[in-house]
Amino acid sequence: MASNDSNGLKDEVNPNMHRAMLGFGLAWFAWQLTSPDFWMLGYVALVCAAAGAWRGLLGLIGLGRICFDFGWGRLKRFKRKGTKAKADSLPSDKDLKDQGLLK
Repeated sequence: MASNDSNGLKDEVNPNMHRAMLGFGLAWFAWQLTSPDFWMLGYVALVCAAAGAWRGLLGLIGLGRICFDFGWGRLKRFKRKGTKAKADSLPSDKDLKDQGLLK
């Protein structure tokens, strides 16, 4: 993992998704060329599809981490930073008279 900020996560998600698309594309292409003469291309297609699925899963996990960081993660961190609310003391009659609010 590169870093915990959103740019670091984005830099992990995009390459993983592109590699997943490339793996699935190569798998589809190899599968189309598979025939009894070129039976090994079936194995190549399976390996490319497995690699694409793995990279896609890593990309989705990174995307989930970005969504968590911008959503519930920030809310929890914000709540954790704050202190408990305290009530202000009520002003006395002398304080109100000094401010001109009471006669």
